[in-house]
Amino acid sequence: MATCYTIFVNCMSLFQPLVVSDLGITLAQYNISNAISTVVSVIGPLVIGHVADKVSGRVLGSLTVIATSAVLAGMSLVGELWQVYVLFSVCPVLFVAALEAECMLVPSFGFQGGHGPTK
Repeated sequence: MATCYTIFVNCMSLFQPLVVSDLGITLAQYNISNAISTVVSVIGPLVIGHVADKVSGRVLGSLTVIATSAVLAGMSLVGELWQVYVLFSVCPVLFVAALEAECMLVPSFGFQGGHGPTK
């Protein structure tokens, strides 16, 4: 989570001038979206941890890939400030879900009756 979120936040700042000018928003409004993203990244693991206990890693991973694709496509179509806020609040939850799915799937490759690369 720390790596994904750090890359996301650091890379988004590269596009900050373009986002601010294209949407006609202030720098403060853009930074509020980053603050929302940070707050959600603290709460998101609590929700995703509960979901990960009830759903298989493959299902969680598949849903995460589909949802992340939708959010990234949505980011390219943003035209209003509220859309930025919504998408920035969804991204940290998806990063946590992807990490949970990875943590559930990767160890299982070598320990489930010869499935995976160890056979």
